[in-house]
Amino acid sequence: MGSFFNQHSVMFTTEVKESRQKEITLEGVSANGMQFLLDYAYTSRLALNLANIQDVLSAASHVQVNTIVEACSNYLQVLTYTCDTKIFFLQKLLNCYCNFSI
Repeated sequence: MGSFFNQHSVMFTTEVKESRQKEITLEGVSANGMQFLLDYAYTSRLALNLANIQDVLSAASHVQVNTIVEACSNYLQVLTYTCDTKIFFLQKLLNCYCNFSI
């Protein structure tokens, strides 16, 4: 598990204060976001959606899991492209029916 979380593996493998603590608080990481990272670490599966993307991206960025940060970035790019495309066609449709530009 320590190798999955590159930067934070130091907490568990060296003589820093956190290596002796039973509980460590990761400021800025939600439990939901961390759960997705742990699920991914064990299953290699990540189900991104609008409800979880912010928590997952925030947690992955914080603990520097670059593969998940990249997956989130790709998801957001596809989502943006899809929304832009739908808005474009909606504008075209309105222009046809209303004969004016938005």
